[in-house]
Amino acid sequence: MTANVPARVNLTKQLISDVAMDIGKEMVAYLEVMYPDIFNAMNGGCKLSIRNHIHNNIMAVLEYSTEEEYRAWISRRKAFRREWLATYRKIRKARP
Repeated sequence: MTANVPARVNLTKQLISDVAMDIGKEMVAYLEVMYPDIFNAMNGGCKLSIRNHIHNNIMAVLEYSTEEEYRAWISRRKAFRREWLATYRKIRKARP
């Protein structure tokens, strides 16, 4: 099932970047409101890192235009995420 997605009209890469940055900022604000102590255990760059990570992922998807490309991107990210998390969980479990 394919949803109808409106065509982009006069959307510049800068505008999309601005939207992506706003989404990143919104996520940081959400975390701070919903989990007030979350940033106490993290370094000062954590908020910036979260914001930029979200922005960069949104911007990365702009290079794709077909459903097949989007699905492949999702599949690669899912595989990477599983491997990445498993690796770090194993490392942390092995710590004394």
